[in-house]
Amino acid sequence: MPNATAHNRIVLRYGGAVLVVVAATLLSWLLHDLRGADVIFVPYYLAVALVAMFAGGRSGILATTLSTLIVVGWFSFGRSSSGEAVSVTVFIAASLIVSTTAEMLRRSQLHEAELIGERLVEQELELAEQDERYRLLAEHAEDFVSLSDEEGQRLYVSPSYYRRTGWTPEEVRNNDWRTRIHSEDHALVERTRVANLAGQTTSIEYRVLCRDGSSIWVEGRCKPITDAAGKVRRMVLWSHDITDRKAAERTLRESEERMRLVLQASEIGTFEVDLMSGEETWNTVEFELLGLKPNEADGHPETFLRFVHPDDNEWVRGKWEEAKRTGEFDQEFRIVRADGQERWLAGKGRIVDAGSKDQRQVRFLGVNFDITDRKRAEQAMRASDQRIRAILNTASDAIITIDEQGMIAGTNPATERMFGYSAEELVGQIIWVLISPPSLGEQDSALRHDRETESAGMKGIGREAIGCRKDGSTFPVDLAVSELDHCGFTGIIRDISEHKALQKQVLEISVEEQRRIGQELHDGTQQELTGLTLVAGTLLDILNAAPAKQANGDNVWVLDQPSYQQLCDIARRLSQRLAEANRHVQQLAHGIMPVQIDAEGLRSALNELATATNELNEIACRFDSSGSVAVANNTTATHLFRIAQEAVTNALRHGHADHILISLVHSSGQLVLEVRDNGTGFNVAATPRGARINGTQGMGLRIMEYRAGMIGGSLSVECAATCGTTVRCAILQGGGTQ
Repeated sequence: MPNATAHNRIVLRYGGAVLVVVAATLLSWLLHDLRGADVIFVPYYLAVALVAMFAGGRSGILATTLSTLIVVGWFSFGRSSSGEAVSVTVFIAASLIVSTTAEMLRRSQLHEAELIGERLVEQELELAEQDERYRLLAEHAEDFVSLSDEEGQRLYVSPSYYRRTGWTPEEVRNNDWRTRIHSEDHALVERTRVANLAGQTTSIEYRVLCRDGSSIWVEGRCKPITDAAGKVRRMVLWSHDITDRKAAERTLRESEERMRLVLQASEIGTFEVDLMSGEETWNTVEFELLGLKPNEADGHPETFLRFVHPDDNEWVRGKWEEAKRTGEFDQEFRIVRADGQERWLAGKGRIVDAGSKDQRQVRFLGVNFDITDRKRAEQAMRASDQRIRAILNTASDAIITIDEQGMIAGTNPATERMFGYSAEELVGQIIWVLISPPSLGEQDSALRHDRETESAGMKGIGREAIGCRKDGSTFPVDLAVSELDHCGFTGIIRDISEHKALQKQVLEISVEEQRRIGQELHDGTQQELTGLTLVAGTLLDILNAAPAKQANGDNVWVLDQPSYQQLCDIARRLSQRLAEANRHVQQLAHGIMPVQIDAEGLRSALNELATATNELNEIACRFDSSGSVAVANNTTATHLFRIAQEAVTNALRHGHADHILISLVHSSGQLVLEVRDNGTGFNVAATPRGARINGTQGMGLRIMEYRAGMIGGSLSVECAATCGTTVRCAILQGGGTQ
């Protein structure tokens, strides 16, 4: 096809040249009667020029050759004179020049056309690439891009619109735009379309309806495209999804409204000061803090400063002036309200827009709120801390605060006395410097164990450990650890050396009592029972040796007088030995269970104690109790009896008393047991625990204290060197343990 097209162009060019020459010949024939070379060659000049101009230089040469041959051959021109020969020569030369020039022009035009064609191709490629970039941008951008005509019909809509709204291209093309815009925004969008048709570029915020019925907020910018006459032909709309921004704005408005309500409900005053003009704006709470109504003051800074307490006024003014330079104000001060009340306020504020080019926009924003209750609470807390501090200073137990890593943060004086360290030496040390640490694998988990036991409801429950003094000695302690609001621990350490020793002594006494009872059973009751067995055997031998005779068909054993008398003696001794064994067993039983389980058991037991003391020791000992005395339970009664028994024993063995009074009464809601004697007594204050009293280890007092503690009572001992001793144990009425 390309070769055929070129052939056709050649035929057209050269055939056209021949036709033009033929036309020129006809015209020359009509002008045959005219004389002159110029007239004859005029049609041929025109023919050559036209051919050369439209068909090119080669076609012009062909036209020149044909024209010359026709003129010379047909018209016999150029043979008669030299002038005609010159005319032919001039015609040929001029025609060749015209043809050559035309060819050069044609070639130049062709080259320029080729260049223009190449440029057009390049421009088309650039436009295609640009269109592709715009297409990719429109298809993959999150923003919505659309092109519509002046009637509002969508010519193009980016895919992001369909993805975001759920509408299909067919629904967008076939439905009115109002079906996709929120009804409340129809009027706004319509006004914007009118402005766009008038050639105005607009930017609005409106809601787009999605196919599922939901809506999204968009910010749309529409730019009209006009033709040469200025008529709007197209409109380009670029829309940006601002749903999140609108939600944030709504949240901000709601937050500001909540803050306004909170400030109003929490009685927080706000103020805003224009630092250039000095004008100040207060909210209603700010007036209320000063005891004013909004119409009673102008809200000027000087107005507020007049209400500052006279003792604080000068330095508050100074801090205010400093804040205007530094940009920060954070102070607590007193005011005197309009009604004369003295209150504490906390003021906080800062400069905003300090970097603005327009210095008239520099403002100081701040708040004031009443902290009177907090100040009073702080004063009460300081006073409470001084009570607590006094307790810590006088406590006999070591009280230690420990951080999360187990480091000692603080101690009380008892810690120094108990362990021999100063407070400065202990602070910053690990807790294991005072407590013998567990194995290395357990040290880090020890404090976590304490927190876990507290969370399981075991707060305050202690455990036994080994304390380590500065001098290297160790002693048993009771350690209780409790957590302080997840910021550390408090440890209470109690020296239980005496408690352990007392437990040991009580255990030894119990073992000794068991040994004594066993010895008594072996040496007394068992011997008695052995003797009774021998007597019973003798009795059996006598009966077996008695002769028998027949009487009325029955066997009758006959005893002589000596045998009968011997039998009577054996029966009497058997009765005496049985009575002695019974008495011995009763004494043992009384030692094991001294108080009978009945309402009057304690009174009976104490009365028997006084009677037995009289009989066995030949001294004056009596029991006094007026009215009915009820005891909570047998355990309480037994402990009270043992305390009285121990006090009587001490009065006899160590005090050498000859008069003892045991009393049991109710007094001021308490059950009180007292044992008074007229013995030698001793100085209780000068006798340390565990020391010897009258040459004997003083465990009796400690055991009595132990028993009193077991039943929730208190024990006191009053004595002097020459006027005897009074042991007193008091428990709440109905008190004691099961």
